[in-house]
Amino acid sequence: KKLQKAMVYRFVHQMKTPVSVLKLILEKHSEEGEYKKIRRNISALEYNLNQMLDVYRLEEFKNDFVSEKVMLKNVCKDCINGLKDYFIASQIYPKLDIDDDIYVYSDSKWLKLIIHQLLTNAIKYSDNGQSVTVRAKKEEDRVILSVIDEGIGIENADLRNIFELFYIGKNGRNNADSSGIGLYIVKRVTEYLGHKTEVESEAGKGTTVRIIF
Repeated sequence: KKLQKAMVYRFVHQMKTPVSVLKLILEKHSEEGEYKKIRRNISALEYNLNQMLDVYRLEEFKNDFVSEKVMLKNVCKDCINGLKDYFIASQIYPKLDIDDDIYVYSDSKWLKLIIHQLLTNAIKYSDNGQSVTVRAKKEEDRVILSVIDEGIGIENADLRNIFELFYIGKNGRNNADSSGIGLYIVKRVTEYLGHKTEVESEAGKGTTVRIIF
């Protein structure tokens, strides 16, 4: 198992170097049609390599967890800014609806991983011109963080299985970027952090994922 893990880490890091070089080369042609397709596929490759690392990092969670006061608006804003290019390229509009004083106790770096994954999914399954809203509100003794999209949604038959590793639902099978890894990571990390995950979705009308603190 240790050898397998070492080989995966080595493989991913070796692959990320040429991917980075290709991205730099493509920057000179960022507005040209065919190069946009190449750039999108390179981004998909980079995304999947990062997901491989994230799955292996789950084992290290207990040794890498720090509970701290986290201001949700700051964390969510950082995640949106980190995906700025993806939002722009997909013509999806982010909206942030979080009061400055809302905070939770969590691990900021792992929480960012969750939010980044949920935002990535929301963009991936939305159409040009739609919005993705990140909202947080206090409800008695808990805080609810929601990532809301207006995209293709999830079929009822798939909802119960979406957190299983490598599970890809009907709508996901029509998307070449779907890996069946992202929501598995979200579920595992939220459980480790002591938070709860809920999903509400309707095919053709969008999806809301809630993290309950």
